[in-house]
Amino acid sequence: MVWSGACAKPGPQVIRTPGPSCGCTPLCTVARGSRAPPVGSASIRSWPPSPAFRMRPCSWGATTGSRCGVSRPGESGCQGFWLTSCRWPSTAAGTDHSPLPPSEDMPPRKTKPPLRRRSNGPAGPNHHGSPPMDAPYSDALAYLHSLIDFEKLGAVYFGRDRFQLATVRRLLAALGEPQTRLRIVHIAGTKGKGSTAAILDSILRAGGLRVGLFTQPHLVDMRERTRVDGRPLTEADFVAAVAAIRPEVDRLNAGSEGEPVTFYEAHLAAALTAFAARGVEVAVMETGLGGRLDATNALSPIATAITRIDYDHTDILGERLEDIAREKAGILKPGVPCVFAPQAPEVAEVLRQQAAAVGAPVRPCPEVIERGDGSFDLRGARPYEGLRLPLAGRHQR
Repeated sequence: MVWSGACAKPGPQVIRTPGPSCGCTPLCTVARGSRAPPVGSASIRSWPPSPAFRMRPCSWGATTGSRCGVSRPGESGCQGFWLTSCRWPSTAAGTDHSPLPPSEDMPPRKTKPPLRRRSNGPAGPNHHGSPPMDAPYSDALAYLHSLIDFEKLGAVYFGRDRFQLATVRRLLAALGEPQTRLRIVHIAGTKGKGSTAAILDSILRAGGLRVGLFTQPHLVDMRERTRVDGRPLTEADFVAAVAAIRPEVDRLNAGSEGEPVTFYEAHLAAALTAFAARGVEVAVMETGLGGRLDATNALSPIATAITRIDYDHTDILGERLEDIAREKAGILKPGVPCVFAPQAPEVAEVLRQQAAAVGAPVRPCPEVIERGDGSFDLRGARPYEGLRLPLAGRHQR
C-alpha cells in the first residue's frame, strides 16, 4: 500500500505499485481522505479515512506501474487517495497473477466452514433467550417504529420549539379520550423517577387496586414499558392496542394539520388504550423528557410528583438547574396536589414559585433521617422508625 500524499500543485493523484509480470488489468480500490494513514497501517480497518470516502477502479499500465484513474483535485486543494486493495481478473488457466514469488514452505490456508442459519422453530428461543415473536406482534412493533422517533435523533433535529401537545391531544380525542377512564399519577424528575413510579405501583397494588405503569426505556421487550398488575402487556393486548390506534394515527399523519404523530405519542396512546381496556383503576405515568412539553403532560392527573432534579438534557431543557426545574414543573396543574423530593435550594425555590403560580397545593415530603446501618426514620405527619428498603441508592430511600 502506497500513500500518494497531498500534492503541492494541481494534477491527478497517482498511486504506484509494482505491476504483475503478465500485464493483466487489475481492479484497485482507493479511498479519498484528508489524512494520510500512519506508517505501518495495513488496512482501512486500522486507519479509517475521513468522511469524504470514495471507491473507484484503477487502470493498470503493464510497463510503467499503476496510475489510478482518480479525478483532478478541486481548486480548494488536493485530497489524498489511499490504496486499499487490488485484485486481478482471471484470464487463462494457470496464469499466476500474484506479484509475490511462490513459497513451498507456506502451510495451506485454513478455511472456516460456512455459517449455518439456525432455525428456532415455532417454540425455540430467540437471541434474547425469550420466545420468538408472533407475526402480529412483530408487525405491531414494526408499525410503531415506522413513525418518527425523536428518541433516536439529536437535539439538532428537535428543540423546544418542535415540542407541542396539540398532536397527542388530537390523537387522544380521536380515540375517545381513554385517559378519562383512569386516575393518573404523573411523575417527573431527573433522578429516581423510575424507582418512585415502580414503588408507587407496588404500594397501590398492595392496597388492592388494579394499577397500570408506564415507564421508559425498556431493557429487552417493548412491552416492559407498559405494565398492568406488575406484568408487561401480553402480546395479544399489545397488538390489540396498536390496532386500535393505527387508523387514527394514519388519518392524522395523512392530513396537513399540525405535526405528524410520533413513535412516543403513538406508544403513549396505545398504553392508555390498553389500560382502559384492562380496567386499570390508577395509572402511574412517568415522563419521557422534561415535563412541560412531554406528551404525558396532555393528561389530567389526580396527583403529581417531582423527584430529585439535576442536570439533564441541557441542550434541550437548559443549562441552568433553574431552567430545568421550570421545565419539570410544567406538569403541575391547578388544584392538583404535588409532592417534591428534597431539592437544591435554587431548585426548591423555582418549584415553590411554579406551584403557587398555577395554584397547585404542595404536600410536604417527610424528612428522612438515616441511621447509618442501612435503616432510616421518616418524620412526617406520622413518624416511622427503623425502616428498611432492599434498594441500594440513596435517592431510592
